[in-house]
Amino acid sequence: MKALACAALILASACSSPSTPNQLYLIRREVAPDPASIPANAPKLSLPRPQVAEHIDGLTLVRMDGRVDHLYYSRFAAPIADIVSEWLANQLTASGSVRWALPAGLAHQADLSLQVRVLRFELEEVAPAAGGLRAEVLLEAILVNGLSQEIIATTRARGGLTATGNTPAALVESLREALQQAADSLAASLTPHLVTPDARRESTFQQPGTAPTVPLAAL
Repeated sequence: MKALACAALILASACSSPSTPNQLYLIRREVAPDPASIPANAPKLSLPRPQVAEHIDGLTLVRMDGRVDHLYYSRFAAPIADIVSEWLANQLTASGSVRWALPAGLAHQADLSLQVRVLRFELEEVAPAAGGLRAEVLLEAILVNGLSQEIIATTRARGGLTATGNTPAALVESLREALQQAADSLAASLTPHLVTPDARRESTFQQPGTAPTVPLAAL
């Protein structure tokens, strides 16, 4: 078990001491949205920079005894918050669920705001019988009305799989797949709520005598 964990950190002979990285990796969702496929009445979404759990720093390994190590010679080329934010923005616009994913500076123009926390973006040491290493991503999201700041929906989305190898490139690819799983789950959970406030009010108005309710996904 220890040998497998050390193999995963082959480029990090001093795991606890920061060093200049010699390998930089970028995780990116390449599919670009087709503007013609996005409905004209799709909401504009503000996507503030996600918050990231403090133990996450680049390629992060959480050992079975709770210790945390990092690969300092192999790093991501961008902060985890930016990688996750860009991925979610591309995914939601590509699906046609939102027309624009606006940066924080344009939040006042948004119909909705999606606030995301990255709770896990890491490699987890597990028993050899379970594969030795797993890639785990856990996202927590709160969807808010851009004008009233009313909470519309909350959800948690997880992605996880056994790492496909123990080289830094293989570990990055495993994390990319885990992020894809988490983003797919998050999008599926939030898509029914991604409508403009006007459309939501119209839907409520068309059902007289019923109190508007919004099911919140269990945390």
